[in-house]
Amino acid sequence: MNLDPIQIWNEVRGGGVLLGLLGIFIVGGALINLIAVYAGLSTLIERKVAAHMQARVGPYRVGPHGFLQWLAD
Repeated sequence: MNLDPIQIWNEVRGGGVLLGLLGIFIVGGALINLIAVYAGLSTLIERKVAAHMQARVGPYRVGPHGFLQWLAD
């Protein structure tokens, strides 16, 4: 393992490390967004099912038929 600072700097400047970090941030951001949307939609579905089982209307305040309630929460 060579710890020569000039060689390390040349590798970083060459884009190998930076492209790797950029890829990690892009994939991580995409995963976080997918998980957030999934959590919001599953919460909406849970509320709708619970409202139907309890014979009540459910959240209808935001958006058509309450579809945007999960964003408001």
